[in-house]
This record gives sequence, C-alpha cells and structure tokens, in this order.
Amino acid sequence: MTHSPDRPLSHAQAAFYAPMPFDVLDSCHQEILAMLEDLHTLIEHVSAQGVDASARTLARSIHLFFTTTGLPHHLDEEQHVFPILLKSGDPDMARTIEHLRHDHVEIESLWLSLVPHLDMMARGYNHPHLGELRSLAHRFTSLCRQHIEEEERLIYPRAKANQSSQDLHVMRREMAERRDGLLNPGEEKAP
Repeated sequence: MTHSPDRPLSHAQAAFYAPMPFDVLDSCHQEILAMLEDLHTLIEHVSAQGVDASARTLARSIHLFFTTTGLPHHLDEEQHVFPILLKSGDPDMARTIEHLRHDHVEIESLWLSLVPHLDMMARGYNHPHLGELRSLAHRFTSLCRQHIEEEERLIYPRAKANQSSQDLHVMRREMAERRDGLLNPGEEKAP
C-alpha cells in the first residue's frame, strides 16, 4: 500500500499504517506519566515564579494532552481491552475490571476539577489557590499511577494473550479512526 504525502490517508490506509493497539496504549501510559510530572513541575514553577510565558505554555500543553489523548485512552480500554477479558467469565477479572472502570470515572472527575486551574494559568491569570491545585494534582497523579500499574501488570498481558485476530483488527481500525477524528474533527468520515 502506498501513500502520497499530499493526500490525507483513507480510513483503510490509516488502519493499515496504524501501530499495534497495545503499543499505542503502552505509549499513552508513558506519555501520561510524563505529563503528570509536568503537572507537578508547573505547580512548583508557578509557586516560585508566578504565571509567566513558560507556565502558560506548559498549562496549555498539559490541558491539550489530557483532553485529546489521555482521557480518550480510557475509551479504547472500555471498548476493546475490557470486553476481551470479560468474555472469559472469570469473576476475579470481572471485579478487577469493575474497579478499573470506577477508576476511569474518578480520574475523569479529578481531571474536570483540574481544568479550570490549568485554563486560568494558560490564559495568564496568577493562581491564588495553589494549595487546592497541589492537593488535586496529588490525588490525580496517585490514582493515575496506581491505575496504570494495575493495567500493565494484570490487564494488558491477559488481554494480549486472549485477543483474537478479529479483535486485533477491529481494535486497530477503531483506535486509528478515533485518533484521526481527534486530529481532524471537522472531516467527513467515509462510509
């Protein structure tokens, strides 16, 4: 399959060129961990130097990453990883997945609490509530790290082992389309 760089990829081409789904999920976890470090760097920077151009840029970067990449990652897991494991009928696995789904809700709730703080800083407002921001960031970071560790230790290896070639094909195509939709939100999708 060839592709001309001056034309956008078709959905079939995007799926063909898409990286393997678990590589994307693992990579996203690494990016999340890096952005969590950036969040704490931002708070310390603002505490020491106020909201300057560097703080505004970092706040925008963190906000953009979690909104367009970090949180949609949960949808990939909910639609593609968890169902593979639920097919097994293992009650312990079902409880673990229910716990991880609860984590997704809590992570997204904490994120929504962080957004106004980041938005204020991204727009250049000095931040009067650093104690509150530190507390939210600590809870968000702790939960994300614990959640990632549990998925990488328990969930991903079993899902990879139990994934059919059809599961892999559908997962790869849908994840590529979802990311294309995030990058090109106004484009009409081909049937």
